[in-house]
Amino acid sequence: MKQNRNLEQLFKAAKVIRPDAKEVEAGFESRLSARLSEEHQKEAPLSVWTWRLAPIMAIPLVILIMISAFLNFQERRNLSSPIDAYESVQMMIYLEGD
Repeated sequence: MKQNRNLEQLFKAAKVIRPDAKEVEAGFESRLSARLSEEHQKEAPLSVWTWRLAPIMAIPLVILIMISAFLNFQERRNLSSPIDAYESVQMMIYLEGD
């Protein structure tokens, strides 16, 4: 019980005496922003350049995909053209009634 009383008195004394934290709080944001900018400058240059060049490298990639798709379309069109021609002739015969 005596130990609990001493502990309670210690807690009461700690609650009464509050440290002055205004000096610590002053300049907190500036210190934090300085630290963050310092860590940002330490970033690996390879990762920075890869993220910056990613949109630029995407343009040739999209162009290559478009060319590939166009070439594949041309090849398919050439393969299917005899079939399309036959079907169109049959359709004309059916519609004209010859």
